[in-house]
Amino acid sequence: MQDSHDIYSKENTPYLGKRRRRSSRTRHHHESAHVDKADTQYFHRQYAPEQMGPPSPGHSSMPVSNHSHRRRHRRSSEASSHIGGRIAGVILAVVILGYLALLASSFLGKVAQRGKISAPPKSVTAESVQAEPASDADLADKIRLSVRLWSRAPEIVRDAQRLLDKGQTSAAIEELETGLDSTPDVVEMKMLLAQAYLKKDQGSRSIVLLEEVLDIDPQQPTARVLLASTLILQKQYQAALDVAEWMLESGDVSARVHQIAATAYLNLDQGHLAIPHLRKIVSLDTGNAIAWNNLGVAYTRQGDYKRAIEAFNTLLQQNTANAVTYYNLSACYARQSMAEQTVNTLTRAANVFGSGFVGTWIHNSDFNAVRKDPQFAAFESAMGTNVNGTTAAPASMLQIIDPMNADQNSTPLKPEDLFRSDSVP
Repeated sequence: MQDSHDIYSKENTPYLGKRRRRSSRTRHHHESAHVDKADTQYFHRQYAPEQMGPPSPGHSSMPVSNHSHRRRHRRSSEASSHIGGRIAGVILAVVILGYLALLASSFLGKVAQRGKISAPPKSVTAESVQAEPASDADLADKIRLSVRLWSRAPEIVRDAQRLLDKGQTSAAIEELETGLDSTPDVVEMKMLLAQAYLKKDQGSRSIVLLEEVLDIDPQQPTARVLLASTLILQKQYQAALDVAEWMLESGDVSARVHQIAATAYLNLDQGHLAIPHLRKIVSLDTGNAIAWNNLGVAYTRQGDYKRAIEAFNTLLQQNTANAVTYYNLSACYARQSMAEQTVNTLTRAANVFGSGFVGTWIHNSDFNAVRKDPQFAAFESAMGTNVNGTTAAPASMLQIIDPMNADQNSTPLKPEDLFRSDSVP
């Protein structure tokens, strides 16, 4: 019989090795702790406070092991990282919330705008729709009254024209103004009233009326010509030129339009640009005395005296009783120091208009170039207007004829008579 094995025996048990190993580890741990304690006591003896000197500020008098220092450093780093993470999270949340608020605001704005666009106009309401049947009678009455006024408009124009022809300008203006109060958009009334205002030297009021006509019908040819002519009379030469060029570009190449353009250029001291328009006029109307005179003046200002003399002589062949042309031709000769031709032209003029009248011309500076010539001096003495060889004379009287103010068939007695304000284009 085999010996029985006592499992409770401490000897030869299967777990004995492990127990011994565990007990040996325990024993080794106690020994290590004992050694550490001994080392610590030795450290305190070697580095006592009285031997180490005064402790540095911020440090404990007790030494700290490296292991403990690393644990505290790790805890502080972990705490700092945790706080930094929280701050970053808060900042990120604020940014996200701001972006979402911006998106929401933009979306709501677009929705509101679409609502405004899609909203029906306030004028279209049920009340206005219901009022339409009631306005039929009112509309009929209004149309009936307008028809009566429109049918009377031609009669008003005829009556006003008769008053103007009789010289009753104020009565004509009153008639037309009353008619325009009832029918304010009748073009014929506005244009006739504009001409009546011109007779009263109210050019600015004429311009306003003609602009209103062109607002209604920009292609109204008579209104455009009247506007350009009125601007010339008001000495608004650049504005008149703009209207004239507009008419020429639109295909209106009549002599009247070229005349307006030429007059504007001459008054703007751009005679070289006026010459083509003046030549066009005399080619369309060879008997146009104003165009021939102004063409001669333009050539004289450009220094082209040969062509200027041709233009003036052509005009004198058509009308020998035009004082302005005599003056301009004699001045053209004088500027070239052609004393003989100057005296001959002045003599012809004196035979027509009288020596007293012609004698007043030679005081002007246009004749300074020949004033000391013996032949001219003899003529001047014969006229009884000798100025003793001095040049203290008035400014040049060489002038253009304003086509808006002078009738080309009239015979002005002196150059200053050209600019009359009682003439209507």
